Parts: sequence; structure tokens; C-alpha cells
Amino acid sequence: MKKFTLTLMLISIFSLLFITACKDKKATKEKAAKTAEIKKETPKPAVKVEPKPEPEPVAKPVVKKIIVKEGEWLYNISRREYGTSQGWIKIYNANKALIKDPDLIFPNQELVIPE
Repeated sequence: MKKFTLTLMLISIFSLLFITACKDKKATKEKAAKTAEIKKETPKPAVKVEPKPEPEPVAKPVVKKIIVKEGEWLYNISRREYGTSQGWIKIYNANKALIKDPDLIFPNQELVIPE
């Protein structure tokens, strides 16, 4: 009789463990299903794609040319074109191919005046 009772008790315990394990498994599946539903229902925030700004056109430097008059120096031309006498260096550097000596420019020479 003791063996029968012991066997019956063991069967009951294993049955309870099995039922509990099945319930846990079922609860886990239900949680996963609810989570999936929530993910489906939750709208994803719209990703706003801003268009890339177009690069601004690069302004081409204005090339101004002048013809040297009799009695003009780079110093005078600089004062007239830039408002300061210090610009003669810019004019000289832009025209090095034509001007060998900045003190010697000649009438009717065509010089480039950089911006």
C-alpha cells in the first residue's frame, strides 16, 4: 500500500509540474503575440528626408582690363581702381608676364586689374 501511495504522489507531483510548465509556455506565447500586436499597431515615426541644398554657384572673378595712358604708374592706377595705393602689388603680380620692372610701364600696355 505504501508503494501505491508513493507512486500516486509522484504521479501527482509530475502532473502538477507538467501542467505548470505548459501554462508558463502558453503565457510566454501570449506575451509574445501581444508584443507583436503592439509593434504592428505602433506607427513608426516618419523619417523626414531633407533635400540636399544645391551648392551655390561660385562667382567667377571679374577680369577688368585697362590700357595704360601716358604718365600713369601702377601707384596711380591702384588709387583709381581700388581707392588705395597699396593695390599696385596686386596689379603687378597679375601682370608679371608683361611688366618686368614695376616702375616701368608703358603707354598702350593692356593690364589686367584683379578684383
